[in-house]
Amino acid sequence: RSILEFDISELPPGSTLISAILHLYYWALGGKDPLGKTIWAYKLTRTNWVELEATWNIYKTGSNWTAAGGDYVTSTPSGGSTIVPAEYGWMTWNVLAITQDAYDSEIAAEFLIKFETEGVPYEEYSAMLFRSGDYTTDPDLQPKLVIDYAVAPPIVGRSFGYIMG
Repeated sequence: RSILEFDISELPPGSTLISAILHLYYWALGGKDPLGKTIWAYKLTRTNWVELEATWNIYKTGSNWTAAGGDYVTSTPSGGSTIVPAEYGWMTWNVLAITQDAYDSEIAAEFLIKFETEGVPYEEYSAMLFRSGDYTTDPDLQPKLVIDYAVAPPIVGRSFGYIMG
């Protein structure tokens, strides 16, 4: 599983989100080739995790996830799914519902990425590696959240004044 956070606080207030696409660069695999498997992006519900401390069991030193592997929801908001391609490269997820929820709540957009089916026998085990935000060899391969939005037009008022005196 992978967890990600994107600061979306610079989106203008009152904007209408049109689309939100999460882009991760798939560059290696471990175990059995995951070709054709479904991968989900869900809303991560724990917002105070620490990047260099989070593991399968803890979200920060001394603090356990509610459930091992990370705390997330599969609906409200709904996640987005994609299928593992035959070649390494960019993979995308439609995460508009999760991003809209974060925008409406004025929090960062946080995601947990996981295989649809987990707990398979060892010989069926697959692992995928994605470039991370600290991959500096080619920063263009770092995770991206691409948001298309429309800014609400200003409200133009009309006024009439009459002064007697």
